[in-house]
Amino acid sequence: MREQIQALNAALPALGLTKEEIQEIDRFAKQIQNFNPAAYTSLINQFEMQAHQAMEQGTANTAANASTVADKNTTANAKTNSGDSQV
Repeated sequence: MREQIQALNAALPALGLTKEEIQEIDRFAKQIQNFNPAAYTSLINQFEMQAHQAMEQGTANTAANASTVADKNTTANAKTNSGDSQV
């Protein structure tokens, strides 16, 4: 079973996890004394899903913020342009 855990640890960087994240997962697994590779893989999948959701949410927030800035710029330009047309 130790070899399976080592193989899983070796594969985790390919999934985008940093050395620090892998060490954190290892510490957590030791704390709960759960060395079951299937449970460990499930835990990794949960972390990846949360990271992916956070990344998507961050991208959505960035897009929403950009839209808000664009709306404010459009409103400001409209006010400026309407002020210039009056004589």
